[in-house]
This record gives sequence, C-alpha cells and structure tokens, in this order.
Amino acid sequence: MTPMKPVSLHFLLAACLAWLLSPVLQAQENAINIGTFNVRYKNREDVVHSWDNRKARVKALIQRHSFDIFGAQEPVSEQVNDLLELKEYAHIGVGREDGKTAGEFSPIFYRKDRFEPLTSGTFWLSETPEVPSKGWDALLNRVCSWAQFKDRQSGKTFYFFNVHFDHRGNQAREQSAELLRKKIPAMAGTQPAFLTGDFNATPNTKIIQTIRGFLKDSRDLSKTPSTGPDQTVHGFEVGTEKTAKIDYIFVTEGIEVLTHGTLNDSEEGKYPSDHSPVMIKAVIKP
Repeated sequence: MTPMKPVSLHFLLAACLAWLLSPVLQAQENAINIGTFNVRYKNREDVVHSWDNRKARVKALIQRHSFDIFGAQEPVSEQVNDLLELKEYAHIGVGREDGKTAGEFSPIFYRKDRFEPLTSGTFWLSETPEVPSKGWDALLNRVCSWAQFKDRQSGKTFYFFNVHFDHRGNQAREQSAELLRKKIPAMAGTQPAFLTGDFNATPNTKIIQTIRGFLKDSRDLSKTPSTGPDQTVHGFEVGTEKTAKIDYIFVTEGIEVLTHGTLNDSEEGKYPSDHSPVMIKAVIKP
C-alpha cells in the first residue's frame, strides 16, 4: 500500500480561505449597479445645452458606469427612444399626461439579458393614482413607474420604483411621500425593493424624513464612504454647482449596499445634464 502523502499546511489554509471567501465572491458576482438619473427634458430653450448636443454624453455615462438598471426622470418619448439606442436596455414606463406617450416619463431602464420583468405598471402621485391626474397643489402630473424583476443571474426577485416629485407644490411632495409609504410596502410585501428618483427635497425636509421612516437611504448604508459631491443638482457647466441634494436611491431591508457615489462626469467642462446621477452597487441578501 502506498503511504498517503501529508497534506500541505499551505493547501489547507488556501482551501479554508477559499471556503470562507466563496459567499463574498458570489455576492460580488451578483452585485447590481443601480442608478438614478434626471436627464433633463428636451427643452428648446436650452440651445447650447440642448438634448441633441447632450444625448451622446448621457449615453456614454450610462455605458461607462455599466448601469444594470436605473430610474430616469424627465425624458419625453423621443428621449426614451434615443436612450433605447443603447441596445442592451429595455424600459418600463408611460407618459404622465395620458398614460401612453404624452408628456415626461419616469421610466425604468434595465439590461434585457439580466433582468426579466414579472409585473409592472404606473400610478399617479395624486388623490386618484390609477388614472392620469395632478395631485394636491402640484403644478404638473407626476407618476411612479414600477416593476417586479427576476434577476436571471442570481434567481432573486425584487421590486423597483422610480419617481419624480413636483417641483412647486410642497403639499404635493409631502402627500406623494405618504402615498409611497402606503403603496410600496403593500405592493412589495417582504420582497426587497429599490426606490429611485428626483424628490425635489433636501435631506432635512419632512418629505425625505417620511421616506426614511419606511426605507433606508443607500448612502447611509454603504459599506464604503460615498464618493463624489454630496449635491446632485447644478447647471450644465462645471462651476455651476449648487448645494442641493435632491436625488436619492432608497432601499428596503434585505439589501446590502456595497458602494454609493454621485457621478460628476463632465466633458470639456460640460455635464451631460443639470443633475448628477447617483449610483450604488448593491447585493440582495440570501
């Protein structure tokens, strides 16, 4: 009988380390790059900063940071179609004026090869959320587009909600937050959920505090310090930054946030939009 060779201590240590690290590596493999990005509606008065002059920069940013799924704010139908020139993405969402194609969207863009939408829809931020409508003291119709997705890579399911709160009506913003406080738990139940959007509200307002009452700000949960500026709104050119943080990504329990950052990409001193997108890398826990 051939005597067994002694097991190398180095081999044992390597095997133990691989066993310990396997859940971490698996989690990293299944991490999702999630973004929120107010791309600015196609306003003819923007001239130098018109959509036609910016759309290539917007698409380049999305690809450069490898968004897996993101909520956008303000695009009209033509802009949605322009963004879909990025062939790896599909979208969910409707125009806020008629529930079809009229007016701005609050769409969710997602990688077609990774995510399968199971259910989806849109509700209005108003007293009559099931039909196109303007709520409370809002200046404009506002919507929340949502979907339940299956991640083909991990097999996990989650909900994704995307909003743009009114920029004039404070009551509308406060009531919109209350509506989400009722809707999201009722729809998602115990499943993990993400909420992205431009809330037109700074962190110390009642609006954001209401949302923090049932969701967590991803910035607070990040395993690593947040990168980039704290503010998310500015002009179109470098040097026009304001101090307002109004764009957020919120998450439920069951989601681990690995990184958080505000992306301040610019080209030749020009930003792709008058908002900086926010991006996180997150993992849905087992």
